[in-house]
Amino acid sequence: MSHPQVTLGEVADFVNGAAFKPEDWGEQGLPIIRIQNLTDSSKRFNYTERLVPPKVVVNPGDLLVSWSATLGVFQWSGPKGLLNQHIFRVLPNDAVVDKNYLVHALSRAIDDMECHLHGATMKHVNRGEFLGTKIPLPPLEEQRRIAAILDNAAGLHGQAMKQLNKAKVLLASLFVETVGDPLQNPHNWSTVPLAEVVQAGTDVTYGIVQAGQEFDGGVPYIRTGDIKNGEIEVSSLRHTDPDIASRFVRSTVRTGEIVMSIRATVGTTAIVPPCLDGANLTQGTARIAPGECVNGTFLLQYLRMSSTQAWIQRQVKGATFREITLTRLRELPVVLPPMAIQDAFATKAWIANSTIESTKSLLTRTQILSLSLSDHLLGQKE
Repeated sequence: MSHPQVTLGEVADFVNGAAFKPEDWGEQGLPIIRIQNLTDSSKRFNYTERLVPPKVVVNPGDLLVSWSATLGVFQWSGPKGLLNQHIFRVLPNDAVVDKNYLVHALSRAIDDMECHLHGATMKHVNRGEFLGTKIPLPPLEEQRRIAAILDNAAGLHGQAMKQLNKAKVLLASLFVETVGDPLQNPHNWSTVPLAEVVQAGTDVTYGIVQAGQEFDGGVPYIRTGDIKNGEIEVSSLRHTDPDIASRFVRSTVRTGEIVMSIRATVGTTAIVPPCLDGANLTQGTARIAPGECVNGTFLLQYLRMSSTQAWIQRQVKGATFREITLTRLRELPVVLPPMAIQDAFATKAWIANSTIESTKSLLTRTQILSLSLSDHLLGQKE
């Protein structure tokens, strides 16, 4: 049975956050909720005592939508705070739409918007187009039934995600057990800049400045938003003209190399899979090709350790357009144990990574289930 279609703007008020500047930041006041705080609860807050409109104040349980760089729907579970720009606070009209149903409808709508986004390196949603996006609106009781089904599917996916996070914690524990905390360097191993551990003839560098329009059959390129949960989402990649890619040979990536986001979600990393050998990058991502003095598995985990990530975040510039310069990234201090120690960690990591890979397979299956149910329950058209 098909249901009437309504626009998002008809069922909820979407309030954009405030534009906080570095001079607004301080040690006191309320935390500023930025996109990085939505995607990673471990990220630190900036605080402010600046006065803002009441609608920009976020409370636990509020529904938020990030509409720039990283797109997504989130139910805020953190402390009371103030909303940064590029995020909508969603105020549903309870008389016509169930909040839980709206969460799922919004998630599906944003997935559908992915192929109509503005911006080459910084994805963003046009507000007018967003508010005009249509969703099916069955009666409230049916909305609640649909939301309950999709909540159950999301619960299975959440359990798999918890297993994945536990495996990642195990990996970090194995690193400390074998190598020690990078910040402490308890063994006093030599420390060198990141620029000195990359492959000879390469540099820590970003990619294509302007990739142009989508080029069917062209060279795939990796954007910041393509790096999610430690992997490159191959299915979402765009493609550029081979002639454009040929002008950026320095950023051509090879299997096993590391890609890092240097804009927006700064510090996220992934390994280049075999299917992307010869792909390229945008300005928002950097190529890190491990050299002979470093084990790639060791270096990847080193970059992911909390102390290393804290160093990276301290170098980030910009309030609304966050980035780390290549100059600073190349200076990132890397503790270099003897290769035998690095290889020993890589061997131990294989066990944890096996668990991670099997859990990712479970995640994929639960995601397929959720998408299938979403298509069936929310995909009705007029």
